[in-house]
Amino acid sequence: MTDTSIPDSLRLSLKRLEEQISLDVQNWREAGRIVTSSEIFIRRPDPSYYYSVEPGMMNEIPPEDLEVEVWDLANLNQFYKTKIESSSAYQRVLDEVVQG
Repeated sequence: MTDTSIPDSLRLSLKRLEEQISLDVQNWREAGRIVTSSEIFIRRPDPSYYYSVEPGMMNEIPPEDLEVEVWDLANLNQFYKTKIESSSAYQRVLDEVVQG
């Protein structure tokens, strides 16, 4: 479903900004400039579920380890300042939002 409350010109500018950011992230990743760390989470069965047939069933579902790659905040801020904030695509989006 398309949100018609967003003007087409703004939608196009946002799409261009999205494409530019994706390309810049890919370039930074290929150049080895993105600093990340891995965080591991353990997801357990949700005890709020109602197991009507077999209440003990929840205990039979094993926990699941989830590993997530997290972008270092200082490195992310550097990317934002050097690649996004200074881009013409970002400035176009800001101009369109301010204008209306």
